[in-house]
Amino acid sequence: MEKIRLLIYCLVAILLTSETLFNSADRVWGQEVKYPTRSIEIVCPWGAGGTSDLLTRAVARGFEKNLNVQVVTVDKPGAAEIVGTSYLTNAKPDGYTLGVLTDAGIFLGILSGTATYSKEDLRVVGQLTISNFVMAVRADSPWKTIQEFIDYARKNPGVLYGDTGPGSNGALRMLYFNKIAGTKMRAVSYKSDMEALTAVLGNNVAVANVGYATAGPQEEAGKVRILFAFTPPGKGPLPDAPNIVTVFGKGVSDFEPHGHHLVAPGKTPEYIIKILDQALEKITKDPEFIAAVKTFGLTVYYTNSTTAPKEIERRISQVKPVLEEQGLIKK
Repeated sequence: MEKIRLLIYCLVAILLTSETLFNSADRVWGQEVKYPTRSIEIVCPWGAGGTSDLLTRAVARGFEKNLNVQVVTVDKPGAAEIVGTSYLTNAKPDGYTLGVLTDAGIFLGILSGTATYSKEDLRVVGQLTISNFVMAVRADSPWKTIQEFIDYARKNPGVLYGDTGPGSNGALRMLYFNKIAGTKMRAVSYKSDMEALTAVLGNNVAVANVGYATAGPQEEAGKVRILFAFTPPGKGPLPDAPNIVTVFGKGVSDFEPHGHHLVAPGKTPEYIIKILDQALEKITKDPEFIAAVKTFGLTVYYTNSTTAPKEIERRISQVKPVLEEQGLIKK
């Protein structure tokens, strides 16, 4: 009886060892494992119906077309992308949980100390769009040009503007605008671009920094006037609009164009990153995707898994001094 029990123990030990070795082989020789073989989840860190949500769903359709698996969009809004990004970084790094994030989730939360993760917890697969932020006022406001508005704001410290909250891309750009314009406007934070623009229409704030997807239709309807674009010269839906370079001169630093990125958990194997990157490039060249992105007020801008992280590092070098000056960097 004792020999039988010992034999059983040995067999169990062999099985457990074999399973461990098999799992280790998966990790070490991951390129031999087929990917993808089941549905993929893509996290959007903003609410349903917004620009980021619509874009993420378009990306999901593109991956379904190119990878031949179901791709499901999951909205995880909150804290300027921190909630959704935290969810992503806590997921298994196997390529089956991805995210469509902007600078807010990728590094702004880390710099400000509000993030629950580090840069190493994220792997940027590639950039797919440029976001087009604008400053808009009511159509019947007295300011016909951005210079008229700047002159007014300089003479009247404390002018209120609307943005989408501390740590968001829009909020950062308004902080920078305050600095280079020599104004002392004060922020009023809202949960979405539409809420911020509604505050303008209701005369609760003088100006709002929102995406062109939100402001453009309202300008066409004659309700608002777009005074300024944060998109670099020659890019975006308003290539001739006043921007940092044309208003403040070529000597004033402009931010690298920011936008949406496909991101995976930090330890995702490189062979999976390459598969996703190749599919992402095909998606960004698809006429159907390009047309959809245009309706969202965005501009298609693809960079690969090698270039995108380098561009992010350049943006960090531009953004960090602005945050430090405002006392928003975690010490």
